[in-house]
Amino acid sequence: MKHNIEIGNLFTCLLLLVGAVLTSASTPGNLRIGEYPGSSEKEGREGTSDVFAVDHELVVPFDPVTGAATGVRQHKPLTVLKVIDKATPGLHKALATDQPLKSAVLDFYRIDPSTRQEVKYYTITLRDVRIVGMKTMMPTTFLPENESYRHMEEVRMVYGAIEWNWLPDSIVEMDEWGRPRLAASPTNGLAPTAARAEVQSANPTPAVARRTESSSAKQDAEPATPK
Repeated sequence: MKHNIEIGNLFTCLLLLVGAVLTSASTPGNLRIGEYPGSSEKEGREGTSDVFAVDHELVVPFDPVTGAATGVRQHKPLTVLKVIDKATPGLHKALATDQPLKSAVLDFYRIDPSTRQEVKYYTITLRDVRIVGMKTMMPTTFLPENESYRHMEEVRMVYGAIEWNWLPDSIVEMDEWGRPRLAASPTNGLAPTAARAEVQSANPTPAVARRTESSSAKQDAEPATPK
């Protein structure tokens, strides 16, 4: 009897462990580019491409001693790892011809603990998109550890604007690639280019000023040459 109880407890623990894994497991995302629909077979995601990795950076240059910003924030290309599908030829064409794309929408999904179903919870939207790099990848197929890998490709995109949308609470923020963020101040020492040029034209550099003053003093000190 005791043995049966222990087996029952062990089975219950295994079920809880599996449930925890399912709850925290990552699920594939999906990329939607209107000009070049993908081949996703998942219900409700028709016209998108299945995505298995995303890499994106947004950084601000800073002084390692003080931690103060030394420049404006910098956007990096957003890279996705997607399956090779019917969108692939068109994406290569867009890269080769520098074709502008209206938008690229990246949807993120997770497992809902209460329903054990995938739900979309986060979206990144790129606008005024250009593809700046693609890389086709097929690992060595005869190696057993590569059996589960699909034929994939990396797609690198730059953009004019980016929008982050947290769906559960309808929180939306956005930024534009080239929009300045830091104004001139005594702490960061930055000034718009036009303003710097205006200041420099109105106030010659100390070196130039010293040379001008030195030349004038030399001319005043030299005696006049008799004719």
